[in-house]
Amino acid sequence: MLERYFVKPETVDRIRMSWLGPHIEFYITALTEQGYSARSILRRVPILMRFGEFAHARHITSVAQAEGRVDAFVAEWLAARRDKSVGLLSVPE
Repeated sequence: MLERYFVKPETVDRIRMSWLGPHIEFYITALTEQGYSARSILRRVPILMRFGEFAHARHITSVAQAEGRVDAFVAEWLAARRDKSVGLLSVPE
Protein backbone atom coordinates (compact mmCIF):
# COMPACT_ATOMS: atom_id res chain seq x y z
CA MET A 1 0.00 0.00 0.00
CA LEU A 2 2.88 2.40 0.71
CA GLU A 3 4.02 2.21 -2.91
CA ARG A 4 0.68 3.64 -3.97
CA TYR A 5 1.47 6.91 -2.19
CA PHE A 6 5.26 7.10 -2.14
CA VAL A 7 7.21 6.95 -5.38
CA LYS A 8 10.72 6.74 -3.96
CA PRO A 9 11.69 3.27 -2.73
CA GLU A 10 13.87 4.93 -0.07
CA THR A 11 10.79 6.54 1.45
CA VAL A 12 8.91 3.26 1.54
CA ASP A 13 11.94 1.54 3.08
CA ARG A 14 12.35 4.27 5.71
CA ILE A 15 8.72 3.94 6.76
CA ARG A 16 8.90 0.16 6.89
CA MET A 17 12.14 0.24 8.92
CA SER A 18 10.53 2.43 11.57
CA TRP A 19 9.32 0.57 14.63
CA LEU A 20 5.91 2.08 13.82
CA GLY A 21 6.14 1.00 10.18
CA PRO A 22 3.63 -1.87 10.32
CA HIS A 23 1.17 0.33 12.21
CA ILE A 24 1.60 3.18 9.73
CA GLU A 25 1.02 0.82 6.83
CA PHE A 26 -2.11 -0.56 8.50
CA TYR A 27 -3.33 3.01 9.11
CA ILE A 28 -2.75 3.96 5.47
CA THR A 29 -4.68 0.90 4.33
CA ALA A 30 -7.58 1.77 6.64
CA LEU A 31 -7.66 5.39 5.45
CA THR A 32 -7.58 4.26 1.82
CA GLU A 33 -10.45 1.85 2.38
CA GLN A 34 -12.44 4.66 4.00
CA GLY A 35 -11.96 6.86 0.94
CA TYR A 36 -9.48 9.41 2.28
CA SER A 37 -7.70 11.41 -0.39
CA ALA A 38 -4.05 10.81 -1.22
CA ARG A 39 -3.26 14.35 -0.04
CA SER A 40 -4.83 13.68 3.33
CA ILE A 41 -2.86 10.47 3.75
CA LEU A 42 0.39 12.07 2.61
CA ARG A 43 -0.04 14.79 5.24
CA ARG A 44 -0.41 12.30 8.06
CA VAL A 45 2.52 9.97 7.41
CA PRO A 46 5.33 12.47 8.14
CA ILE A 47 3.66 13.33 11.45
CA LEU A 48 3.44 9.65 12.34
CA MET A 49 7.09 9.20 11.42
CA ARG A 50 8.03 12.14 13.66
CA PHE A 51 6.04 10.60 16.47
CA GLY A 52 7.91 7.34 15.95
CA GLU A 53 11.23 9.20 16.19
CA PHE A 54 10.01 11.10 19.25
CA ALA A 55 9.01 7.86 20.95
CA HIS A 56 12.18 6.04 19.94
CA ALA A 57 14.32 8.84 21.40
CA ARG A 58 12.53 8.21 24.69
CA HIS A 59 13.20 4.46 24.52
CA ILE A 60 9.58 3.65 23.79
CA THR A 61 9.28 0.45 21.81
CA SER A 62 5.61 -0.47 21.94
CA VAL A 63 2.36 1.16 20.97
CA ALA A 64 1.05 0.65 24.50
CA GLN A 65 3.95 2.70 25.90
CA ALA A 66 3.65 5.28 23.13
CA GLU A 67 -0.01 5.99 23.83
CA GLY A 68 0.96 7.70 27.07
CA ARG A 69 3.31 10.07 25.24
CA VAL A 70 0.95 11.40 22.58
CA ASP A 71 0.09 14.57 24.52
CA ALA A 72 3.78 15.37 25.07
CA PHE A 73 4.49 14.84 21.38
CA VAL A 74 1.59 17.04 20.30
CA ALA A 75 2.69 19.83 22.64
CA GLU A 76 6.25 19.66 21.33
CA TRP A 77 5.14 19.41 17.71
CA LEU A 78 2.78 22.37 18.01
CA ALA A 79 5.42 24.46 19.77
CA ALA A 80 7.92 23.73 16.99
CA ARG A 81 5.36 24.65 14.32
CA ARG A 82 4.45 27.82 16.20
CA ASP A 83 8.12 28.82 16.51
CA LYS A 84 8.65 28.12 12.82
CA SER A 85 5.63 30.20 11.78
CA VAL A 86 6.69 33.08 14.05
CA GLY A 87 10.04 33.12 12.27
CA LEU A 88 8.29 33.28 8.91
CA LEU A 89 6.19 36.23 10.01
CA SER A 90 9.00 38.32 11.42
CA VAL A 91 10.31 41.14 9.28
CA PRO A 92 14.08 41.18 8.77
CA GLU A 93 15.79 44.43 9.68
